[in-house]
Amino acid sequence: MKKCPKCGREYGDDMNFCPICGVELLPSNNKIEVDKEKEDTAIAIKSEVSGVSGDLMAYKSKVSGNAKDKEVKLGKQDVMAVRSKVAGGNIVEGNYVHQSIYVNVLGGTTTYPKREEFYIVYLDESGEERNIRVTNEVEIYRKDKSWDVVVWDGRSEIKLGLRDMGISRREKRVRIWTENGKFYIHDYGMRNGVYVNGERIKGETIISPGDLITISTLNFRIERNSKEVSVKRNSMMFIGKELAKYIPKELLYFVNGKYYVDATGLNSGEVIQAGDKRIVVENAHPRDSIMITRQLISDSDDELILKKVQTILPELHENSRKKKLMKLIDLYNKSEEDIRYLYIKEILKLMEELQ
Repeated sequence: MKKCPKCGREYGDDMNFCPICGVELLPSNNKIEVDKEKEDTAIAIKSEVSGVSGDLMAYKSKVSGNAKDKEVKLGKQDVMAVRSKVAGGNIVEGNYVHQSIYVNVLGGTTTYPKREEFYIVYLDESGEERNIRVTNEVEIYRKDKSWDVVVWDGRSEIKLGLRDMGISRREKRVRIWTENGKFYIHDYGMRNGVYVNGERIKGETIISPGDLITISTLNFRIERNSKEVSVKRNSMMFIGKELAKYIPKELLYFVNGKYYVDATGLNSGEVIQAGDKRIVVENAHPRDSIMITRQLISDSDDELILKKVQTILPELHENSRKKKLMKLIDLYNKSEEDIRYLYIKEILKLMEELQ
């Protein structure tokens, strides 16, 4: 016999999914080992834990809790699971359980975290902006035996319409999730690294709307909703061709066939209406303002980089680094055009070292 972990109905062994709930059936003889010496404690060892929506593949899970209430809390150190998809789309993986999940082990019911939606935003190969709506978390990787870059949203793989061998396959993916209004990113070993605002991350890192995330040739950002374009103060952000029609000319920048909104001189919290979208200026560290611009336009416009450095210069502390920056800017302005790039390289190196 098999049993539905959601509604508790039992079916024959020839059934794989509950016809009422659509949930995968589990063998009804799944056992939960209880510590007989401690009646108040339930310990599940190597158990296929019930209470799922979709496919749960937890294994070697050591869970402790109150047997009297039949409610067990899976905390960060309590579960060792690989690709376990819990009801609501929350993925428990390794030690990364970012919200406590309550499972009634004996009854097979689950209470899961609240739904928090956000968007992955990128430009496709035609230069149009694309949005992917995500609930709670998402993974990005290259599809097996293919060059296609995909997003796993907890239910299916979504093709981005991009092909990039520089992005690793699933076992070395990138994971992004939201928890209580905050956003996080984790690099599981992407071959070319993962960069946030031009800085390579290690392990788990906090991110926010307006940050530029780079994996190989893919640049993208996160947004709280599809009607906003977040851009860091004194920085830039890519936009689609259609949105560019509504951006004030003084804020619009075009290079290498792509459009950007330029927030140089704008204040944090400032909002600009552009068609049916809003440009929202987010606060930023001076380093991030420069590094995002550098990442987006590369070596296309040294004058723009210099303009931004001069804009944030008054915000820097009076020290030897600031004095050196001012001297390099002066040398840049006095030098011949064919060697100015050398001074820009030194200026960027100094900006990258800002803390």
